[in-house]
Amino acid sequence: MKDSKFWIWFIPLFLIVSVGLYFMLTKSMKNNNVNLNNDALSIKEEYQKNNDNYFNVELSNYNVYKYISNDDIKKLLDNKDGLVFIGDATNNISRKCIVVLNEVVSSTSVPEVNYINIKNINDELSDYFEEKIGNSKIDAGTLISVDDGNILKVYYPDFVLDNKELTNEEKNNLFNSYKEIVNNFIEECDENC
Repeated sequence: MKDSKFWIWFIPLFLIVSVGLYFMLTKSMKNNNVNLNNDALSIKEEYQKNNDNYFNVELSNYNVYKYISNDDIKKLLDNKDGLVFIGDATNNISRKCIVVLNEVVSSTSVPEVNYINIKNINDELSDYFEEKIGNSKIDAGTLISVDDGNILKVYYPDFVLDNKELTNEEKNNLFNSYKEIVNNFIEECDENC
């Protein structure tokens, strides 16, 4: 008799707990799928569709890049923290830089790098670069780090060759330069980085 009472309450309790766990896991999996950054996928596809003609770019679906508009770049340069990468999927230097920068930033606490295609920069933003940075001519492959509206660094890798090969020396120099810029950015900005 005692054994039968055990099964009477144990089986319903087991079923309730199992169903609860199932729904918790299902909800968690749906949230993870939603967190997949559509910008990261778009940028990955934009670069990978040109792999036959330019330096081969392999980015994951979870890369660090997020599109930013001209207006949002101006706001960031005025009073926010962030990294801005100016890219071009048809430029070998930009393609080399985007891969190495993704590798560096992925290993830090920085959640994202703002990305704008150089072809999408309008005249107003070029004029704003001239005012804020002192240079309106920004090339694809440029990284800008900003802390609370203060420009920490505008970096363009002059040593990277415009070809379809990333040498070990280029990669190491890029990696070290980006690591220094990102580490300086993390040190300078507050807990919102």
